[in-house]
Amino acid sequence: MNASTHAGDLDDPAELQRFLTSYRPSAASESTWVLIAPAVVDLVTRAGPLTRLRVEKDIQCVGHVVAHLISTGRPVTLEEVLDDRTLLSYDLVLQRRSPGGRTRENQRGILRRLQAVHRDLPWRQPRRADGARVAAMIQPATLDALRHTEASALRHASDPTSTLHQEAAAFLTVLAQARTEQDITAATTAAGGDTTTQANARWRAARSFAASRSMNLTKPVLAAAITYEVLEQDEPVAVLISNHGLTRRDLDLALTRAQGLPLHPEPENCRILRGTLPAEARDSRSS
Repeated sequence: MNASTHAGDLDDPAELQRFLTSYRPSAASESTWVLIAPAVVDLVTRAGPLTRLRVEKDIQCVGHVVAHLISTGRPVTLEEVLDDRTLLSYDLVLQRRSPGGRTRENQRGILRRLQAVHRDLPWRQPRRADGARVAAMIQPATLDALRHTEASALRHASDPTSTLHQEAAAFLTVLAQARTEQDITAATTAAGGDTTTQANARWRAARSFAASRSMNLTKPVLAAAITYEVLEQDEPVAVLISNHGLTRRDLDLALTRAQGLPLHPEPENCRILRGTLPAEARDSRSS
């Protein structure tokens, strides 16, 4: 029998059930373990993929906690095994035994997962669909909306008779401040030496004007639109990062453009990505 066949046999549900029901921790008597065993087997079976490696580690971890409860004279029940106080005291024991070791991290993760499943809580976030994270980002169309609103604001702000004159002027002021500030919150609440009350009033007026142009202006939306504006500049990204203090979160917005990229880059772009100089550049250097 080869190794792969043997591994498949171990992961057979019937074999896993036999293993779990026959398991006995060395530190617990038969009479003690049989009272908790059915609940433990049921929990471990439900707590993840049905593989021998996973269920073995899970039930052994429970056995270690049962031994801890026995050593401290506490009742041995599944509720007591997964009680927050038990997990804390057991964690401290592991820390004393092997400070900085992987055992403590691994068992802590197992017990938190078992606790969550026992309490019918989600122990793991479901995997997002491909592209879901990027799709949830503020999209580049926000910049188009900002430019449309800015153009309208310029017209109304230059017309003293417009009923939107003051709101348009507030919008342009907020936009100008935000373009010069890395921290959009600071730019819209305390820039230009204004009091917080004045800045907040200006922000409300700017939002009101944007709403009249069908733009939902929020500080995250404004920050994203300005970041898109920066990323459109014809400069190397390293220069943009340095000049504008872009963060990794800012640069993540560039991923929204990925859907428009060709599936297979042009040969010239491949050479640039590899750091290979174009032929004409090599020739100029050699000469």
